[in-house]
Amino acid sequence: METLSIPQQKIPKETKSDRWEPYIDNGGTTLAFTGKDYCILASDTRLSDSYT
Repeated sequence: METLSIPQQKIPKETKSDRWEPYIDNGGTTLAFTGKDYCILASDTRLSDSYT
């Protein structure tokens, strides 16, 4: 009886990607006001994770 074997393939390692994630909650505050011809936005720095 002959046995066949399939050669093992190397599985690529996961790569770490540092991307902006819009759904991270860092506990910051965002405030927005709009009018007929203007828009005012304000937020604190806790909304920026992993940025220097």
